[in-house]
Amino acid sequence: MPSMAIHERPVWVSRDRLDFWCLTGAIAMVGLALGTLLPLTALQLEKQGLNTARIGIVIAVHALGLVLAVLLCERFTNKFGARQTVQWFGLAAAGTGALMQYLSNPLFFAAALFFLGIFLGVVLNMVETWVNEVVPADQRGRWLAIHCTLFTLFQLFGPMLLQYVPSQYAFTTSAGLMFLAWPIYKALSTRHVGHDDDSATKSVSWLTYLVSSPVIAISTALFALFDTIVLSLLPVYGLAQGMSTDMALTSASVVLAGDTLLEIAIGMLADRFGRARMHTVCGLVLMGSSLLLPLSVGTLFWWPLLFLMGGAAGGIYVLSMMACGQRFAGKHLLRMTALLGSVWGLASIVGPLITGALMAQGSRWSIPVVIAAMALSLLASLIYERRFNITPFREFARA
Repeated sequence: MPSMAIHERPVWVSRDRLDFWCLTGAIAMVGLALGTLLPLTALQLEKQGLNTARIGIVIAVHALGLVLAVLLCERFTNKFGARQTVQWFGLAAAGTGALMQYLSNPLFFAAALFFLGIFLGVVLNMVETWVNEVVPADQRGRWLAIHCTLFTLFQLFGPMLLQYVPSQYAFTTSAGLMFLAWPIYKALSTRHVGHDDDSATKSVSWLTYLVSSPVIAISTALFALFDTIVLSLLPVYGLAQGMSTDMALTSASVVLAGDTLLEIAIGMLADRFGRARMHTVCGLVLMGSSLLLPLSVGTLFWWPLLFLMGGAAGGIYVLSMMACGQRFAGKHLLRMTALLGSVWGLASIVGPLITGALMAQGSRWSIPVVIAAMALSLLASLIYERRFNITPFREFARA
């Protein structure tokens, strides 16, 4: 496909570099806080006597907040600016996390998680838009991969941190981690994020954004579904296949290790060989490794297949961010990023419901088939874009 970039940034100035590292540092703190907050919530609800089904419903409310965050990003950015928007929504998220230390009613927990999803959804959407605007076009893949890798890495540290924090201070510790991002946000520049210099830019419907870039939307949904399934259902799947508890839990860690360790390499390869080509490779690897998974249970091949699955899935998400930065700019980049946040939230809700229903039938192909089906849909969307040569977004986003 022809290049779809609206504008490129050939020079990466020092101010942009500082913004990148500030945004990445702040998002790492948010990742660390999320890595502690969500497991804490599940444990707290379990202590109150809720069964796993009800706990799952309460946790899903957080994803619903992410879906609704799309309605606020552009409105607040236009009125207050990007830096103030992430500052105040980040502070609101920290305050909500601290409040959860004193909640006991499951309904209040659900309400807190809902607002937490909205606040963090706005922060994450703004940060991803900002990062995509400041990185150099010819090195977008590697720098976005570094950004995503650090977020994932710090998120993995969250559960480990819980071992060293007294339970009576656990939620306030998570809130404190989010509050630590506040001085980092203060160091950001006052650049306009999600704005267009071209007054001829017109508004388009939300559906138009999805139709113009099915690969980006499907990639985001795929990784959100994959991430949720791995964290919540893969250990259960392992136990159902006769694994010990330790091996089942280790399986999820191996997948996340592949995600963390291979993202940067995939981003660098995308800069060199092209994003579409690496997107195809990652889709094929994910589909192949997932379909081989049931056949590898109890063998040494189980571990490398999990590692490859994690790397391919993480790479697909980095490549979707890369494609987003190539195809959109200004307010269209902000809108598309916010819309993808909603896609993420919906996939996080629907994916586990479908997978859980299949697992209830006792099939060892449940998780592999769901992941392979999403990978196949990604490959189909890549063929569709290449075959029909979809009109670059910049052409129908202009008056």
